[in-house]
Amino acid sequence: MANLLALASVALAGCISIPPFHGDGSGSGSLVPRLLATAYREGGTAGHGTPGMSYTGYSIATSGVHDGDLVLFVGSCDNGADNLWPLPGTGFTELAQHFFGTDTQTYFVAWKRADGEPDFYAGTYVQQGVSTSASAAIALIAIAGTDPTTPISASNVNDTVGVSSDPAVAHSDGVTTTVADSLVLFATGADWTVENGRNTYVPPSGYQPLASFGDRDSHWNWTDLEIAYRTQAAPGPSGALDATLVGTGDLNGMTEAGGAWGVALAIVPAR
Repeated sequence: MANLLALASVALAGCISIPPFHGDGSGSGSLVPRLLATAYREGGTAGHGTPGMSYTGYSIATSGVHDGDLVLFVGSCDNGADNLWPLPGTGFTELAQHFFGTDTQTYFVAWKRADGEPDFYAGTYVQQGVSTSASAAIALIAIAGTDPTTPISASNVNDTVGVSSDPAVAHSDGVTTTVADSLVLFATGADWTVENGRNTYVPPSGYQPLASFGDRDSHWNWTDLEIAYRTQAAPGPSGALDATLVGTGDLNGMTEAGGAWGVALAIVPAR
C-alpha cells in the first residue's frame, strides 16, 4: 500500500506545471513600480533639502534595491545646461536628457539592472556654475520581474519648448507595448517661471500616481517631479498621455507656470 501511495504521489507531481515567475510577486502577473526614495533641494547656494543634495551635486539612497531589479533614476534641475546630469553610476543607460523652456529646466531619465548597488547614487553636476538656481528633485524607482534582456521596449520624450501656461500640460505621444501586461510609466515635470506656494497634479486618465513632489518636498518653487503608471493588458499603443500641473499662490500673487516635459516608458514583464 505504501508503495502504491508513493507511486501515486510521483505521478501527481509529474502532472504539476509551475509557470515561470514574472510580475511583482503578488501572483497578479502585473509589474508594480516601487518608489524607493526621493531627494530634493530648493534653489540657491544656501538652499535646504534632503541630506547630500547641494548646489553642485546630488545624492539619493538606494535602500530597497534588490539585485535583478530594473532601476529608474529620474531627475529635474532648475536652469542647468545641456548634459548637466551625469550618469548616477556604472551600468546606467541614459534614456532622456534635455535643457529646455523659457526659464529653463534640465530633466533626466536613466536605467540599469541592479547588481550589487552602492548605498547611494551620487554625482557632481557636470556644468557647475551654469545654474543660477540649482533647485533639484530626484526619484529612484525599482521594478521587479521585468524582462531580463529588454526590460524597456519603447520610450517617448516630449517637452513644450517656449510654451508657458498655468496649468502646465505635460504631454507624451505615448508608447506601443509589445507584450501583454506591460507597464506604461509616465514621468513629468514643469519649467516654472514664478514661485508657487501650493501645487496640484492630475495624472493621465486611468493612471495610478506614484510620486508628486518638488524642491520643497510636498510643493515646489522652481522644479518638480510627477510619476504615474498603469498596466496595459493587451499589446498595442497606449495613446497620447497628458498630465496637468497647477501652481497657485506664489509669493508675488501670480499663478503662472512654464512649459512641461513628459517621458513615457513601455516596460516589459518577464515571460
